Amino acid sequence: MKFPILTEQDKKKAIELVKNCDLKKEHFFELKKIYKKRNTDQNALYWAWLNYIYEETGNEQDFMHEWFKQKFCPEKTKEFNGVKITVKSTKLLDKKEMSEYMERIKIFMQEKAEIYLLSKSDPLFHIFYEQYK
Repeated sequence: MKFPILTEQDKKKAIELVKNCDLKKEHFFELKKIYKKRNTDQNALYWAWLNYIYEETGNEQDFMHEWFKQKFCPEKTKEFNGVKITVKSTKLLDKKEMSEYMERIKIFMQEKAEIYLLSKSDPLFHIFYEQYK
């Protein structure tokens, strides 16, 4: 049985299930934290930034994506068939991790290349976004 634990009632239900399981039968219990993957707005903004960086530097979007991943993306360990590998992939980032990744890029580009990447809170964001999305 799988269900999310979102309320105290859900938590009590999970505890009762474990308490009442028949120990004469085998059971498997797993508790996982749910991570919300990066959202489409973050992804769209990220690629708008890459388009803008291309316009400013001539470095293609896919190249800069790979470069930024190597420099700023946190490593994630994935396992398949008993073999673990470590990868750097923005597809594996949750919303918070993607925000932190993008903030590192924004600061780096401003400090090292004097390229200012706009975010939603910037007054001219809508103009920037329409041009580079």
